[in-house]
Amino acid sequence: MGGSSKKVTVGYKYYVGMHQALCHGPIDKISRIKVGGKSVWEGYRSGGSIFIDSANVFGGEKREGGVSGQVDIETGAPTQGVNSYLASKLGSSLLPAFRGVCCAVLRQVYVGLNPYLKDWAWRLQRIHVRSNGQPQWYNSRAEIPINAPYLGPQSFYFIIDGSGSMNELVTGSKTRMDVVKAALNYVFDLINRNRIDSGGNVRVDIGVRFYSSSGYAPNGAGSNSFGISTSSVESLKAFVNSITPGGGTEPKYGFSGAPGFFNAAPANANKVCIHLTDGEPLAGGYPDFTPEGMQQAVDEALLAADYVLEEGSPVKVFGMNVGLTNALYTQQLENTPQDEVPHIKDDDEDEVAAVLLFGLMGPSPTMNPAHIIRECLTDTVWGMGYPEDDIDEESFSTAANKLFIEGLGISILWSQQTSIEDFIDDMIRHIDATLYVDRSTGKFCLKLIRHDYDESSLIVLDESNSRTENYTRQNLAELVNEVTVTYPNVLSDQIETVTVQNLALIQQQGAVISSNIEYPGFAVADVALRAAARDLRALSFPRVTGTIIANRIASGLNIGQCFKWRVKEYEADGSGFTEVEYIMRVTGAAYGDGVDNSIRIDAIQDVFDLPEVTYAQAPVTEWVDPSIAPQPVASWLTTEMPYYLIVQQLGELDAAQKLGSLPEIGFLMVAAGRPSAELNADIFVDTGSSYSDAGTLDFCPCAKLGQLLTIMSTTALVTDMVDMDSFEPGSLAQIEDEIVLVESVTDSTLTLRRGCLDTVPAQHPIGAPVIIWDGYAASDQVEYVASDTLEVKILPVSGQGQLPLDAATANAVTMSMRSLRPYPPADVKVNGEYFPAGTQQTIVLSWVHRDRKQQTGGAILGFADAGVGPEAGTTYTVKIYDDTGTLFHTISGITGTSVDVSSNIPMGEFCDLHLYSVRGGVESWQRHVVRVMLPTLSGDNINFVMEDGYVAPDGDGVNFIV
Repeated sequence: MGGSSKKVTVGYKYYVGMHQALCHGPIDKISRIKVGGKSVWEGYRSGGSIFIDSANVFGGEKREGGVSGQVDIETGAPTQGVNSYLASKLGSSLLPAFRGVCCAVLRQVYVGLNPYLKDWAWRLQRIHVRSNGQPQWYNSRAEIPINAPYLGPQSFYFIIDGSGSMNELVTGSKTRMDVVKAALNYVFDLINRNRIDSGGNVRVDIGVRFYSSSGYAPNGAGSNSFGISTSSVESLKAFVNSITPGGGTEPKYGFSGAPGFFNAAPANANKVCIHLTDGEPLAGGYPDFTPEGMQQAVDEALLAADYVLEEGSPVKVFGMNVGLTNALYTQQLENTPQDEVPHIKDDDEDEVAAVLLFGLMGPSPTMNPAHIIRECLTDTVWGMGYPEDDIDEESFSTAANKLFIEGLGISILWSQQTSIEDFIDDMIRHIDATLYVDRSTGKFCLKLIRHDYDESSLIVLDESNSRTENYTRQNLAELVNEVTVTYPNVLSDQIETVTVQNLALIQQQGAVISSNIEYPGFAVADVALRAAARDLRALSFPRVTGTIIANRIASGLNIGQCFKWRVKEYEADGSGFTEVEYIMRVTGAAYGDGVDNSIRIDAIQDVFDLPEVTYAQAPVTEWVDPSIAPQPVASWLTTEMPYYLIVQQLGELDAAQKLGSLPEIGFLMVAAGRPSAELNADIFVDTGSSYSDAGTLDFCPCAKLGQLLTIMSTTALVTDMVDMDSFEPGSLAQIEDEIVLVESVTDSTLTLRRGCLDTVPAQHPIGAPVIIWDGYAASDQVEYVASDTLEVKILPVSGQGQLPLDAATANAVTMSMRSLRPYPPADVKVNGEYFPAGTQQTIVLSWVHRDRKQQTGGAILGFADAGVGPEAGTTYTVKIYDDTGTLFHTISGITGTSVDVSSNIPMGEFCDLHLYSVRGGVESWQRHVVRVMLPTLSGDNINFVMEDGYVAPDGDGVNFIV
């Protein structure tokens, strides 16, 4: 059934098989792929095969297509084998495995409709593994999570598998649950630290719930903290640490707590739910791990989760497997398929924590600079190749701990366009440190320039043990009062700047004297701001520098260490010399040549400490990227096209000829309001086999009713108006099933003409969409016939592509010869009144004619306008229903415009009068339903009329049975 349209070739799809070498390997993870500047995949995968599912990211088949297909991520591990796809194309006999090189292999990936390839960008991470495949040195401090400040309320809910399998030993004496507990403790602390760093006044909620099977202690155990504090976080950690696993794996007991938790969160909160499990689910009543039992467990969890896992949920739900490779069931209990379900090693609490943080904060960790510098010194492939024994473990460990606490991580790509020495110097400049070889051990030492000393314990250099060779102090004109730092913000993928100023110095100098500094390794504004404040402190202070020749008392000083220097300075008032004391930091030293054993020290006044917090804030851009992800439509219309619109689109003559020869045909009509900032929308129709592209629609003006619209009201208060600047006075619109004519819009009030064309007026609730489809209604132009049923989906399109088909709501439309049906009558009254509220002794129903063929042009008639027609062959039918909804009486074949139904009224509180048109055995598209209140029967108002010749029987009384 139904029609078809001619297929036209509008372009060609392009597929690419490609081998891309990305960087030195091995890598830890891949977290994002961008093509043409658009994100096509996000996740947290340690290599292997991934699937890109962004076929509409460039606008779908109406524009430039998208990207989809399988990509192999070859991490470059020492044991990496030959890629099977490359071997199938190039042969395996001489094909290398490309060990030590991270590569991506595209297996005939769909890359769009444009023959010119777009740029591919990959976000890769190498933190936890060295180039030889060995674990990273001091691995627990290698990764520094990014702590972007919370800009609004946060709501985090953790659903943790507490089944007996979590009690299995995975490393030494640690169980799988021990590893998860440690990771949760770390993540809770980090969330709290981020809350404090965000000013401390941002509401953050944390909830955690464990599940197992019915009857076991951890099942359903949970603890929630709304508006966390440091003490409540400690309570959450204590609760987590108290859990003992046991029982089976029934996730419904975990998800059942999620709806209530998120209902208590602020409406504008960032809501994230993380589900972590180590086993396949098992439903009660299924003793074995059968597919039926496991799917039953998933279905029960979906039911328990309520709206949290529903399509369009405000909660982002991430599923994570720890020590479990089968993701079939876990992926059904999440709504973030773009990241896939990660498989986490169950013996590494750092990796578990990293994956948890990925769900909470996104794929943006940084690396500890101490580890970067150490690896540059020791790596034998691309580094300087020094032995591990040449590294001073204590100084590097101390620096790594301090940098971890400071959150001073680095995210950078070294392209080898500079020397390894220059790269190390740049890392040292980022973190404000010194790298030197200790004279006594011969080992590399890393010293951070921080206020980490006790002034009372510093050695003192003065005239008794040293002499001054050179002494200078910066003057006012040499100082800088503004520092601007440029850095690549990993969260926005943009080059951004932060600026700090010394306002007092600006006033003193009378002008802004600025210095621009680039830090290509810093990844977020908070770190860039602290670096800017550090540099401003140094550049805006009139520092003392000097060269000092000291005796052997200074032999223990190394580069970066501090000492006290007492020196005489001439007073500005000319009163003479005064001894002053400075804290100086060594920048260079010469320790004698065996003949002259004096110590030559170059030093600068110590003002370089890194501030823990800054009172400046990174500028927040007011620009909003209009290229948002497409959202589902909230206001839409899918129906059979009315006769009026068919005539408008085909012309009266063509419409008459087509409907005259094929009276049962009908056409689809679709309209929708813009959900957000989308460009337009594609229409997809399923006639019984599968969905296919059926055309494009432009969004129409729309709004929502702000109050109840009664059946006879001609003004409507509306809210949520969208694209109303495109409104044309006199446009047709739809409110639920009623067509209205919008005569004007004043502020938020619409003036309406009700019950237009083949519809009748009705009452509409608050929030009902008002869809002004006149001039915007679209169709697939397919001729359907009566009883054809279609499924229609509307897929908005934005600069980021097309809404996925699965994310759109399906709307059923059944064709029923709408264009052939006569229009219902109008101006319907009872005893001369519109829908009277009082009781009626007699009931006369009246109306005026309507004619579909005389209402295809000119002014659109509303319900209360004068009559026109009727269409030839039209009659009217009145059906009378009692107060139980049962048909009581029918009056058909009426050709006039009124009927007295008083003698055909049932007993009861009220009756409903159904009035509609009939032509050629076909009823009008809609009916008028008028409720009439009936009088209560009593002895005073019952009259019995006896037929002629009737004689009453003998007796004292007569019984009448009504």
